[in-house]
Amino acid sequence: MELNEYIRLAKRGRESAFRRLFELFWEDVFRYQLRRTSHVQEAEDLAIQTFARAFDRIASFDERHRFKNWLLSIARHIQIDSHRKSRKEQATIVRNDIPPAILDKLTEPPDDPVEREKEWQELSVRLARAIEGLKPKYREVLKYYYFDGKTTEEIARLTDTTLSNVRIRLMRARKLLKQAFDADERHR
Repeated sequence: MELNEYIRLAKRGRESAFRRLFELFWEDVFRYQLRRTSHVQEAEDLAIQTFARAFDRIASFDERHRFKNWLLSIARHIQIDSHRKSRKEQATIVRNDIPPAILDKLTEPPDDPVEREKEWQELSVRLARAIEGLKPKYREVLKYYYFDGKTTEEIARLTDTTLSNVRIRLMRARKLLKQAFDADERHR
């Protein structure tokens, strides 16, 4: 199958086409990010964010252009955004997925330490509830990656799955976690 056919199928939401595009272009995007960060895990995080954004916006891709160039353009914007954020504060990837309204509340100067602790406990409960609502395969990669500090290669070995599947699961898990937080915020 030709590249343009995979792109057309991806635009129609075909998961297998997304997976194939991910596999075809992972190395290009990862190397691009690695050259700019010099840290493997950070480059991997930025590459995953690149694909997440690209797949969210695949409908906007103009097939008259080269797909790789479009992806690398997104990668560049992701890297620039990340650099700006890191200059402002050192935030983890999971923290970036917490809705701004919650982060604002948590970063305000504490008027009352007891109230501040209560807010942190509430956030912890909401995070645990959001993670618990994910399918086991997504919970597993989040746990290994963020809480155990494993690389995607280590996770692939531990879960006996392919590296690209681990990266895709991590990308989806983050997206689902953000959606769960957003939904929880709307119901408050």
